[in-house]
Amino acid sequence: IPVECCPTSNLMTLDLWSPPSPSNDDHNSIPLSEALRTSHPRLGRWLRDGYPLSINTDDPGVFSTDSTKEWCGVAEAFGDLISSPAQIRNMISDTMDHAFCDDDTKRKIREIINQAHTQTHTGEVG
Repeated sequence: IPVECCPTSNLMTLDLWSPPSPSNDDHNSIPLSEALRTSHPRLGRWLRDGYPLSINTDDPGVFSTDSTKEWCGVAEAFGDLISSPAQIRNMISDTMDHAFCDDDTKRKIREIINQAHTQTHTGEVG
């Protein structure tokens, strides 16, 4: 059974972290990556164990985040487990194994993921 993980939402709703801001001088005001590494109750274990995992956002307007921020935080926090952009691409693509859509839609989405990765990391436009 795959896990859908919304890192920022998980930390904030469990009251384990508050994002750094000029008005927030709370002791929990550390970078997202540090909070994920030290405070998220399961994310490191899931990554180490190779558990089927989808990194997502939960109400981006409330939690001031997006997919890029979530993945950057996870990659920075767990750089020993996620060592390359290709690995992130594979993890994102692997989530399609658990998507509730037909195989043709999954294939098309995987193609989009691979094209975006190629454009970002080689400068090629496909």
